[in-house]
Amino acid sequence: MRATRRQRLMPMIAFIVLCPVASVIGAPSTLVAALGPAHISGPIAIAVGREHVWVANAHSNSVVELNASDGSQVRVINSQTDELYRPDAMILSGDHLWVSDLADNEVTELNTFDGSLVRVIRSETDELFEPVAITVAGNLVLSANYIGDSVTEFSASSGALVRIVADTNDELFSPDAIADNGAYVWVANFDHNEVVELNAANGARLRVLSSTQYGFKGPAAIAVNGNRVWVVNTSDNSITEINASSGALIRVIRARSDDLNGPHAITASRNRVWVVNSRGNSVTELNATNGSLVRVIGAEPDRFNNPTSIAVSGAHVWVTNLDGNSVTELRRSDGSLVRVIV
Repeated sequence: MRATRRQRLMPMIAFIVLCPVASVIGAPSTLVAALGPAHISGPIAIAVGREHVWVANAHSNSVVELNASDGSQVRVINSQTDELYRPDAMILSGDHLWVSDLADNEVTELNTFDGSLVRVIRSETDELFEPVAITVAGNLVLSANYIGDSVTEFSASSGALVRIVADTNDELFSPDAIADNGAYVWVANFDHNEVVELNAANGARLRVLSSTQYGFKGPAAIAVNGNRVWVVNTSDNSITEINASSGALIRVIRARSDDLNGPHAITASRNRVWVVNSRGNSVTELNATNGSLVRVIGAEPDRFNNPTSIAVSGAHVWVTNLDGNSVTELRRSDGSLVRVIV
């Protein structure tokens, strides 16, 4: 019997409830400012808009909204009606935020203007069995269901079920990550070491990438930018780069100097790719054009402690630290520390 994603993550997730006095810890030259309770506890996912940052807390079953400008708390979203129980992934699109609730097998949709509940999607017909990853393609929200061996598509405007992609011909087995470019969707099958490409409009399977040349070993995260797709191979400490148009292999990135150690999350923006190393307590920054190393970020003041997710917006990069109960904010330009929010 295969392990569930929850069981697979258990060694990494220690359910310890800490209530530190919230503050912002900056670089030596930065003023330290007390902000009041930030309620960051087991941060496992992050989403960033123009002015605000949202952090999903696995330990406190909540979402914390922060000001992007100074890290101060805007609100904590954890009312009973929100039904947030072990939030595991988030996606931001327009003025809505969708949160995958791993333990309750549902998706919570929130209004980003005031944090109010829009709806909870949990119908039996949606077949959300361990929804571990989520993305938005146009007017479709797509959830990768780890135990369901499926992808559930529902309307972003109404929450109504559109379709479930789960036929064995689609070769979806233990899908652990999902990403899109609007027209196409890529799904990583963790246990089967392959990536499936779907048509976002109709859910049709376009291709399955499974050849050994891709080097897929425990693919657990995907990022798409332009005509490139990057896949994190957690079990092999490597990154596979693919041509989005043809599915052709571009390269497998695994140089020793890249310091990839337990890569767990990835994001790409313009000419850069950032990879979070959960075991290495660091972030590897790569050149998106040629895969070369730009820098490895992991100084002691950054306080990386089992980092699990990453997001980029404007001039800043945000990283969640699951075991540190904190968020590290970096400057995009040089990887230097802006602040640590605890």
